[in-house]
Amino acid sequence: MTDRDLYLGSSLETGARALLDADHLTTHAVCLGMTGSGKTGLGIVALEELARRGVPLLVVDLKGDMANLRLAFPDLLPASFAPWLPADEVVGRDRLVVAAEVAGRWRTGLERAGLGGADIAAFRDGVRWQVVTPGVESAAPLDILPSLSPPGPSAFEGDPDGTRERADGVVSALLSLVGRGGDPLTDRDHVLLAAVVLEHWRRGEALDLAGLVRSAAEPPFAALGALPLEMFYPRAERMALVMALNTLLASPAFRAWTRGTPLTMDALLGTPEAPRATILSVAHLDERQRLFVLSLVAAEMVAWMRRQSGTERLRALLYLDEVQGILPPHPANPPTKGPLLTLLKQGRAFGVGVWLAT
Repeated sequence: MTDRDLYLGSSLETGARALLDADHLTTHAVCLGMTGSGKTGLGIVALEELARRGVPLLVVDLKGDMANLRLAFPDLLPASFAPWLPADEVVGRDRLVVAAEVAGRWRTGLERAGLGGADIAAFRDGVRWQVVTPGVESAAPLDILPSLSPPGPSAFEGDPDGTRERADGVVSALLSLVGRGGDPLTDRDHVLLAAVVLEHWRRGEALDLAGLVRSAAEPPFAALGALPLEMFYPRAERMALVMALNTLLASPAFRAWTRGTPLTMDALLGTPEAPRATILSVAHLDERQRLFVLSLVAAEMVAWMRRQSGTERLRALLYLDEVQGILPPHPANPPTKGPLLTLLKQGRAFGVGVWLAT
């Protein structure tokens, strides 16, 4: 093994090890299999191996089971396992006795694979782990407002396509949350909001949701394309969009989306000196909310990726389990699809990998 090889398992017959060069993941991975065939298990092993090598991770938890990555007990003592045992495993039994059995199975399995407590400690400590629960203020919410922050002053000259893609991603996500939107090239709602966002960014102006709503009602320009604004999208008609966005903003439940960990890659992935692994738990959200937050996260990751220098080494990994509905085939076009396709097409040049399972 080299320091870049991920140890995925061993043959029960020959003991031969299955290894994967971590840098091969810059060309991405797709894991296909029936329910219960072990897709998530393989993904967890790969994530553990990447974490102990200090690779920043963004783990999208669609089913609610990836937070178990936080359960790392290098001492392998029953007392460490006892508080986390499922209730149905300890009915009518002494909890510490059951915990001792579980700890024994862990120890035996690790020894069979040539691993031990030191490897668990390396996985636990290789990155700084955190769980984020978007939309839940009482847990660990995610603040989406940084996604509306203007890019750096050179963004429009140095990377105009990236700036436009980021604006399109933010607008697509917001419109999906209010049940509007469509093709970024032809949908009036999208064209208007994207133009508003880009105009504020060109001026270097910070934009929050309240400011976006006000600017949608009274845009900071008089024309769109070759037509006057009032001919392209009369105020009486665009007020339906404005009211939908304002209703969202006025909802007490929306407060949770503007608190907590900021939606920036520095907060989610850390830095090369202090890498992070973020588990983005979205199992509690409905489909529209999931698409909203995943669109924003993917768009922000694309923008971060395009600011990096080129590399052949794996710089960070996005893990997505159960991608149906998130990255569907043509002609379905949820707001997640555009930024995820950009990551798949361009990630290799910047050392950003994507692991998909379905």
